[in-house]
Amino acid sequence: MQIQVCLSPALLPMYDLAGKTVVVTDVLRATSTMVAALEIGVSNIIPVASRAEASAFIGKEGFLVAGERDGIKVEGFDLGNSPLGLLAHREALQGNTLVMTTTNGTKALKESAGADHIIIGALNNASAVAKAVLPFEKDILVVCAGWKNRVNLEDTLFAGALNELLKNDVSIYGDAAIMSQQLFVAHQHNLFEAIKNATHYKRLKSHGIEDDIKHCMTMDSSDVVPIQIEESIHSMNA
Repeated sequence: MQIQVCLSPALLPMYDLAGKTVVVTDVLRATSTMVAALEIGVSNIIPVASRAEASAFIGKEGFLVAGERDGIKVEGFDLGNSPLGLLAHREALQGNTLVMTTTNGTKALKESAGADHIIIGALNNASAVAKAVLPFEKDILVVCAGWKNRVNLEDTLFAGALNELLKNDVSIYGDAAIMSQQLFVAHQHNLFEAIKNATHYKRLKSHGIEDDIKHCMTMDSSDVVPIQIEESIHSMNA
């Protein structure tokens, strides 16, 4: 088994998804929010590409709509794209279906549709993801959502964390995987400090959500592993 890393969705055409387990990550903040949602009892998550698709669910019984564009909550939606925001509305969310659309994360999920398995990864659940992917016995590809097809630091750090966690079980293949692993090892003891010069950190900090960022940059705060089956995301732990 090999693990490779795709640093941006723009590079996905370079990879063959067939027969692989893909781990999609958007640390700040879509995949971190998905982990939080399933942890607090959301029944399932439906990722959609556009605001229009998400808006069709507004007001439907049993559905809540969450999303952002450029880091800002979409007007008229029930929720934004904030793990701490979801945790603050735990009781209202439990048992409902969450429909989500985000700038980068849901796009990366849609573009990974050709894989045999699609797992949602974040720093919050990195060790749980590492354990979950091995029984599939398939090559692994980490797909970093990045920012509008650009490489970003936080998703690369997650890719490196997964490589480090799996280094004794799989073969690390390709320079992107090697670089991400070395980056994570260099900064693993203070991941929050590691991204303080990152573009997306500065973008989100300007919106006053530094607490969200700190939450997202915390390793292994959850053992929830979301998996996408057809058009819906569920917890493998359920």
